[in-house]
Amino acid sequence: MPSSTLARRVVAPEDLARPPRFATRRNPSLRTRGGKVGVLAREMGRPLKAHQQYIADVGGELNPAGSRLRFRYQLVVVSLPRQTGKTTLMRPVFLERTLTTPGVEAYMTAQHGKDAGKRWEQLVADVETSPLLSSFVQVRRGKGDQACMFPNGSY
Repeated sequence: MPSSTLARRVVAPEDLARPPRFATRRNPSLRTRGGKVGVLAREMGRPLKAHQQYIADVGGELNPAGSRLRFRYQLVVVSLPRQTGKTTLMRPVFLERTLTTPGVEAYMTAQHGKDAGKRWEQLVADVETSPLLSSFVQVRRGKGDQACMFPNGSY
């Protein structure tokens, strides 16, 4: 599918196998960063499922030109059961923000340090195995000093 078609694709709740019970509807008149998030997820080798793409599309909606704030939603709350892909969704969202906006600091946490380290290594492996992403990212692996540094000053 051409990337221009991909970026304009709109996922609606009724497109999902089980539509969300409570969800903000996508406003098709607004541009979104959701398409870019989907492309980055595929580039990392973890394409988004339909519900993840829907969240990225709605959460990534942009205000019309001339608005004081870039994004329509300043806070996006995602409440999903365990192991339904929240971390898988957030990785390309963080990458999209850090790649497109200079000076962004994105942080992830986990319940335990062991889990955080495991998730960090998975993210780094996904980024380093991607021919596109690996050329943009400098990885620091020091204990307590882990970071993915981007040329625009984001990490």
